[in-house]
Amino acid sequence: RQMMFRSVAGQVFCLATNQPTFFRAAPILFPRKIMSIMVFPEDGEVEIRRKQRLLEALEEVSKEAPWKFGFSDIMYKETKYSGLEAPLFCLKNAWFYSSFSDLHKTALQTYDLFKQT
Repeated sequence: RQMMFRSVAGQVFCLATNQPTFFRAAPILFPRKIMSIMVFPEDGEVEIRRKQRLLEALEEVSKEAPWKFGFSDIMYKETKYSGLEAPLFCLKNAWFYSSFSDLHKTALQTYDLFKQT
């Protein structure tokens, strides 16, 4: 059992069971960052606690307000980590995008346009 939690597959299993909503969204929204935010036993104690808090915050955003993933400032306020903004094209591929209000969709599109200019 201990060997399983030391492997990548074991850590993916832990993520899937402890943060199921975020686990479903993570490969779509953050395909290149998922490994860096997973908790591994070789991480120091402080780093493990930081990553666990981050994963809990990401799970909460996934459940309560996934539109927040599209805004860097809001994600920083939620997680205290920078670089966790999901691009609009990734958000559009996520299952929850169709449930966003028109206001949130328009805000995301406007924000995306401003970033491009």
